Amino acid sequence: MLNQSYNKIELIVINDRSKDQTGRKLEALKKWSDAKSDIKIPLKVIHITSLPSGWLGTSHALYQGYLQSNGEILLFTNTDTSFHPEAIEHAVNYMRRYQLDHFVLQPKRKMVAQGFLLQGLKQALVYLSTFLEKPWKANISESPKHGVGLSSFNMLRRDAYLQIGTHQALAMRPDESQQLGKRVKKAGLKQHLLDGSDVLSVDWYSDVDSLFVNLEKQIFLRLKCKLSLAFSMLFIQFFLFYFPFIGMWLFWDWRSIFYVLTLILMSYLYFRQNQPITKYTVLELMALPLTLSLCMYILVRSVYTTYKKGGLHVNGSFYSLKELKKMLK
Repeated sequence: MLNQSYNKIELIVINDRSKDQTGRKLEALKKWSDAKSDIKIPLKVIHITSLPSGWLGTSHALYQGYLQSNGEILLFTNTDTSFHPEAIEHAVNYMRRYQLDHFVLQPKRKMVAQGFLLQGLKQALVYLSTFLEKPWKANISESPKHGVGLSSFNMLRRDAYLQIGTHQALAMRPDESQQLGKRVKKAGLKQHLLDGSDVLSVDWYSDVDSLFVNLEKQIFLRLKCKLSLAFSMLFIQFFLFYFPFIGMWLFWDWRSIFYVLTLILMSYLYFRQNQPITKYTVLELMALPLTLSLCMYILVRSVYTTYKKGGLHVNGSFYSLKELKKMLK
C-alpha cells in the first residue's frame, strides 16, 4: 500500500485490541516510512484498546478509521489483502469514469495448501455462493435487492457512505462488509463488481483445518442462523448438484440421458460462474461430486456446532444463537 502509484492516499491502519506484537510492529513501520523520502503516502496508526457497548469489533474499527479520514473516496480493506502497485490508481479512475458510488473488486484467492481436492473445494464453494448471493446482479441498477460487498475491497464515495448511515448502521452486524454493499443498492446508488484477480489477492486459508473451522462458522452466519435456510441449501445441493451423478448410474435406460444432459448443463454453468473468479482443471471438475459432498458436510457441521455451543464467537466475543439471529435480521 505504501508503494502505490496513486499517491493521493492517506493510509489509516487500525490495530483493534491486538494482544500480540501487531501494535509495536505498526509503530516501527510508521517510523520507518516517515523517514523514507521516497514514500509519499502518510501512514497513521490507530490503537483501539476497548470495545464500546453496541458495537462489534470490525464495524467499530472501520468507523474509527473513517473518523480520521479526509478523502472524498474511502477504501475499506483487510490487512491480508495484497495490492498491485497500480491497483488503487486503476480503481479510482474506473470509479470516476463510470460515476460509481460503490466499487467492489473480487480478489484472487490464494491457498498456501495445494492439491486438486482442496482447490476443487474452493471452486465448489465459489460456485454455490454465486447462487446464494447472485453477484452478477450487483452491476444492474434496476436490481436493488442484490448488492455485493467484500471485506478485501469496499471502495465508495464519502457522501454515499454517509447516505447509507456509515458503519453506525452496521454496528452489530457480523456480516458488515456484505451488508454495506446491500445498503448501497437498497439506497438506489450505483455499484459495480469486477474481477480484480490481476491486481488484488488474498491468502485464503493456510491449511485444511483452518478452512473447515472458519467455514463451519461463516456458512451458518451467511444463512442468518436459520435452520430453514440451512435445510433449503442442503436440499438444493443434493437434488440439483449431487443427485444427477447418482441418477446417471442408477438408471441404465433412456432416463439416464436426462441426467447426463443435466450434468453437461451443470458443468457449463460451473465454467461460466467460476471462470471470472477462479481457474480450474478437468480433474477438479471431475471431483465436483466429492467436493459438493464436503460442502454439505461442512454445512451440517456448521449447524451442529452452533447449536451444540449455543452460539458463535464473532470478532473475539461469544454471542448466543438468540443474539446472533437478532443481529442478522
